[in-house]
Amino acid sequence: MRNSRVSSLLVTDNHKLVGILTDKDLRNRVLAAELDGRIAVHHAMTVSPIFISSNALVFEAMLLMSQHNIHHLPIIDQGKAVGMVTSTDILRGQGSQPLLLIGEIERQQDLASLISVSKQIPLLLQNLISADARAEEIGRVLTSVTDALTRRLIVLNQQLLGEPPMAFCWLAFGSQGRQDQAACSDQDNGLLVAENMDDFAKGYFDALTHAVCAGLDQCGYEFCPGNIMAQNPQWRMSLKQWQQVFEKWVITPEPKALLNASIFFDMRSVYGPQTLFDALQDKVLAQTRDNDIFLAGMTGNSLMESPPLGFFRKFVLERDGSEVKGIDLKHKGNALINDIARIYALSAGIKEVNTAKRIRALMEANILNRKDALNLADAHEFIAHMRLSNQGYQHNQGLEVSNYLLPAHLSSLVRHQLRDAFKVVHEAQAGMKMKFMRSF
Repeated sequence: MRNSRVSSLLVTDNHKLVGILTDKDLRNRVLAAELDGRIAVHHAMTVSPIFISSNALVFEAMLLMSQHNIHHLPIIDQGKAVGMVTSTDILRGQGSQPLLLIGEIERQQDLASLISVSKQIPLLLQNLISADARAEEIGRVLTSVTDALTRRLIVLNQQLLGEPPMAFCWLAFGSQGRQDQAACSDQDNGLLVAENMDDFAKGYFDALTHAVCAGLDQCGYEFCPGNIMAQNPQWRMSLKQWQQVFEKWVITPEPKALLNASIFFDMRSVYGPQTLFDALQDKVLAQTRDNDIFLAGMTGNSLMESPPLGFFRKFVLERDGSEVKGIDLKHKGNALINDIARIYALSAGIKEVNTAKRIRALMEANILNRKDALNLADAHEFIAHMRLSNQGYQHNQGLEVSNYLLPAHLSSLVRHQLRDAFKVVHEAQAGMKMKFMRSF
């Protein structure tokens, strides 16, 4: 046991398990009984121990250990001892679980350690997909990990730079703002500061934001291709400046402003005083609520994309030259539902940012009727679940992970369900057009 650094041994007779000898047995039955090491093993071992098969679930192993108050569980296949699982093994195997992973992130003291811990995130995603978790839950779990990494990077860099010159909020936009991150997530963030910055404050926050964004990139969250990041001075502003920028987008809904709206209006504070963030969000929602011109512009912009259904409800596949890429479940599915929920929420001044929560709030406020809201929520979950399951399949097959799904990989029943989901999105778009573009 000492030489192999283990806490137990299986005792077999002709490959048949007859007992288990643990360090606890040696303490209680040898040392405490004032015996020496020359007695036979069978005098100290636990006879006929509880065991489990190798194809049992980890949950079942944990349950057996708890029921019998044991920490070692032999593994038996076809009557033969093939291994051992311990409580330590299970704890180690749970290292990719979200709460443990977040706790580990919060304990790290430097960037190198955070980079090392962040390598567990893809495993966490695959475990969640394999467990058939709801897409909404997966998005919130993965975003919680991203939030934890962001906060830890902010704290570590403040320790190097010193106390900030004023209160600030780190803003998350897009998928992180909505709490629906999946694989292939890049950065969309900004900085909200309490007051106008002097030269010292500008230098401090420039250093802080560059360090945090670079750290996120090294942890697997790539730089935003559109440079919507806090390290870009354009997206580091005071409360008053942010309010003015949003007001300009709302009053003058030009194409670029509407494109920004699809990203920036899904915002959430990851770090900093909630009161500072509320002052920005409340002002923005007061400007968008019942603003017919802005809402009509947002609706028209969102209707430039439609679900991938053609004549006779056949799927419309995207192609890259001669290669069939498949159905873009993100941009032709979930993104369209995100747009619908966002526009209705902004029209009603609803503070929720997560799409599923927005739909529930719209139903509770009787802005969407119950049937339409539930259909839209189910379509959002189903399409997102298909997207994640497909990404899990791509990962396991060693393929490039993408948002594209080939219908040929689906059963006829699932293809039918996917068509129904896209039909729900199409009908919701038609309803939105009727409500917000009727006078335009």
